[in-house]
Amino acid sequence: TVLERVPVFIQPGQARGVVSLALGYGKKEGVQREMQVGVNAYPLYQDFKSYQNVSIEKAGGVHEFACLQLHTTLMGREDIVKETTLEIFNSQDSHVWNHMPQVSLNHVETPVT
Repeated sequence: TVLERVPVFIQPGQARGVVSLALGYGKKEGVQREMQVGVNAYPLYQDFKSYQNVSIEKAGGVHEFACLQLHTTLMGREDIVKETTLEIFNSQDSHVWNHMPQVSLNHVETPVT
C-alpha cells in the first residue's frame, strides 16, 4: 500500500526513526471539495497492531499547517536540559545554573513555570 503526498510536520519530542500518522482524516463524503485536504491512512493499518513497519520518501511541495498547540510556550525553550558541575550545584543558588526561561506572552516577558 502506498500513500502519496502526505503532509509532514516535524513534532518536537518525537523519537528519531518514528513516524506518527493520525487515522480518521481524508474523509470525502459530505465535505466541501476545498476542505478535502487529509489523507486516508487506514490502508496502512494492518492486523490491529499498535505499530506498523513503513518506509518513507521525501516528496516535493509545501504544505501550510495551522498549529496553535502550545504555541505560546515554545519560544525561548531551547535550553531545557541544564548542565552544571556538582560543586556549583552544591554551592550556588539554583537560579545561577537553572535559569527560568522567559517567553513573550501577550508582549510581556513571562517566566515559563
